[in-house]
Amino acid sequence: MSRLKIAPPPMPAEPAPEVVPEPVEAPSPAPAPKVDARPSRLSAAPPKLAQAPINLHLPSEGFVDLNFKVEPELRQRFKLEAVRRGMSNKELLEACFTVYLETFPSDEPMPTIKRPTAETLARRREKRLEREKRLERIRSRQ
Repeated sequence: MSRLKIAPPPMPAEPAPEVVPEPVEAPSPAPAPKVDARPSRLSAAPPKLAQAPINLHLPSEGFVDLNFKVEPELRQRFKLEAVRRGMSNKELLEACFTVYLETFPSDEPMPTIKRPTAETLARRREKRLEREKRLERIRSRQ
């Protein structure tokens, strides 16, 4: 008797996993070179004194800058505290300074600060307007 090998019935084939092609991104175009319409500040000669604005020495008519360097951690803590309290940085600095002066009063008399008179302020305004007009005339010639 010969032995016949009977193959098991074929198993249903598993569906092949669906292959989804990865999207191919189009190569991004090379960034366009930056074109500055203004000439470089270093390529031109400095303006003549009559053409240069001379407003850097004049104080503003309200607030003045108060600039100083602090460590990054202090800056971050200060800003976060101002946000947490719903205050601006200026308001927090003023409040801190007020509390400091109340806590540690000074025995020294406070020096008097001379404020500009109304005439001085009017003269400064006139000079500023004259400068602006002069600059406008210079710009219109170019």
